[in-house]
Amino acid sequence: MAPPPVDSLPQPFDRPALFLAGRQDDVVGYTDLFTLTESYPRAAVAVLDRGGHALQIEQAQLINALVNEWLERLAEAHT
Repeated sequence: MAPPPVDSLPQPFDRPALFLAGRQDDVVGYTDLFTLTESYPRAAVAVLDRGGHALQIEQAQLINALVNEWLERLAEAHT
């Protein structure tokens, strides 16, 4: 069975989540991220300036900090 699409969950996802986008991403864009916040009440959403479609390369330090913080929240949720 395939998982439901991320934008139409049967119930809110109640665990830590992280959504990242680059403001200059001309492939995917960033505005749709904000429509997900109701379905992901524990999500951190970051739109990074000076980032395009290769956000993990263009903003590596900031991405690492955000991912590390998300991993900490995951660890806390499982204790």
